[in-house]
Amino acid sequence: MDEHAVERSNLLNTAKLAIKSLIETSMASGITSVDDSNDQLRQFFVVMEHVLQHGIKQKRSNILGQKRSFFAVAEAMERYVAGSGETLLSVRNMPSIRTSLGRARAWLRLVVMQKKLGDFARELVDRRDVIEECYEDYAFLASDDASVISGMLLGLSVLDCNLDIRREDLDNLSAVIDFSRFLKEGNYLTRSGQERSGSPSAGAGESTMSQGDLSQLLDQKAYLEEMNTKLTTSVDDLQSRLSIAQKCNDKLQAELDQTASRMNTISEKHEQFVNTSSDQHAGLGKKLEEVKKDIDAERQTYESARQGLNEMYTAVQKQLETEIKMREELEREIELQRSMKGESETAMQLMETAVHEKQDTITSLRRQLDDVKKANLAVNERLQTSEETGKAKTSQLDMLTISHTRLTADSERLQTQVTALDQRSTAAEDTLQQLSTRYADLEVKKASADADLVIERQWRSSVQTELEQERTKLQVANGELEQLRVIKTQFVELQRKYADLQELCSGQEQTLVELGSRLQLSKQEAEDMRERSDQLKQSAWADDKQVTSCRQCGQGFSVARRKHHCRQCGMIYCNACSDNQMVLAASSKPVRVCDHCYTLLLQPTKSS
Repeated sequence: MDEHAVERSNLLNTAKLAIKSLIETSMASGITSVDDSNDQLRQFFVVMEHVLQHGIKQKRSNILGQKRSFFAVAEAMERYVAGSGETLLSVRNMPSIRTSLGRARAWLRLVVMQKKLGDFARELVDRRDVIEECYEDYAFLASDDASVISGMLLGLSVLDCNLDIRREDLDNLSAVIDFSRFLKEGNYLTRSGQERSGSPSAGAGESTMSQGDLSQLLDQKAYLEEMNTKLTTSVDDLQSRLSIAQKCNDKLQAELDQTASRMNTISEKHEQFVNTSSDQHAGLGKKLEEVKKDIDAERQTYESARQGLNEMYTAVQKQLETEIKMREELEREIELQRSMKGESETAMQLMETAVHEKQDTITSLRRQLDDVKKANLAVNERLQTSEETGKAKTSQLDMLTISHTRLTADSERLQTQVTALDQRSTAAEDTLQQLSTRYADLEVKKASADADLVIERQWRSSVQTELEQERTKLQVANGELEQLRVIKTQFVELQRKYADLQELCSGQEQTLVELGSRLQLSKQEAEDMRERSDQLKQSAWADDKQVTSCRQCGQGFSVARRKHHCRQCGMIYCNACSDNQMVLAASSKPVRVCDHCYTLLLQPTKSS
């Protein structure tokens, strides 16, 4: 056996003794609550520290020279053990602890107070990957003996530990095991040896057996009570969650009602906007028709003036023809603007029918408006050129009048026609100026209409975004409502399970009461048996070599008639005189007794 095997064996025996002495001492005294003053508890912490620290891997690059403690193992098991994160966080936040070993000791005491050390040890033994990562191959927890200690640690749930960690100097605490406690008279090693040898010590074996059964029953009761408290806390937690979920549901329902009312108001505003936009479109159509009629009338007057000018002057006729061409181009541009206006109206209708294509329509309309603006600029430039040509024409007319005055001798009729022509040209210029002013007014009206259209589009886009947000909120509320329904069904199922567990717990409590009563009866019977055994004559175990005949019938022993010891008095009898079987205080199974001892042992039972 190597050195590490010896260490593991010593740790196993010491841990067994520490756990047994702590539990059985507390159960024997009847006080299940222990504190810092209990020496057994202190030695238990020292032993568990050696067990958890045995064979732990150390970091290679440790500049400060501090050894690695089993607190790193607790941190590695944080994701596997439920509720260990809060314990580790509270240990890290302790200002009085500065070293890793001190934090490990504080963690060990907190886990014992929370009755979770057994669960942690069992989970750690099952996690071989964590053990391989944190411990060497020769470590105690890496061996099969660790499962024995993890099973024994579950019995600590019967104890209530009340410790004040802040008073102790856990960084400089002495970790020396006091083996003198386990070497005193009547300790557990001697007791276990007597049980293995099967010596006829009647009183000690029976009391140990009854006390062990009582401690087992108390452990089961404490475990059931702890499970009941856990279930109660879980049900309370679920009830609080359900109340919070109901509050959230009511809040979401109120928000849903508000959203529905907002959607109704938005739909009403949308209808009003559609009606006002249709009215505006109708008014703009009427205005455009009136402008068209005015332009037609002015065109007719202009054509009549142009015919008179063609009759008088051929040069003026050519210039007027160019002006007519320019006017026709202007009319074409106006018709283009009308067509673009119609296209914008159709785009507005499409925008009302298909909301999802609104952005594309808006971009196209913006492009069309830019083109219209460019066309308007071009028209203005052409109007300016036409005004310049009109001024040139007036200058030419002035020159013609001057030449006409010089040629007054030619014809007075020509003079009167020239004056009439001047008057007509001034009238045409006035009409042209009026047309330009009306066109400017129309441009101003069109700009205001375009601004109103942009505002309307922006308002519609904002309304659409608000509508999308309300829809998303409605979807989220529906999802949360479904989750609440699922939680409600789970809560009903948990209530049913809680009722079943309550019934099971009540049945188990009744069973424990019955077992306690049976235990009392068995204890009384054991005391009666002990009294009867004391009354019998205790003899030494007879030697086979000295006895040659049966003590009762006197017949000699041979190969056919063999010797048999009575397990009560120790004398030697033949098979016929010792064929009785009976359970004694020093044994748990029926053993051979002689007829005399059998009669003495059965007398009190028959009389009772």
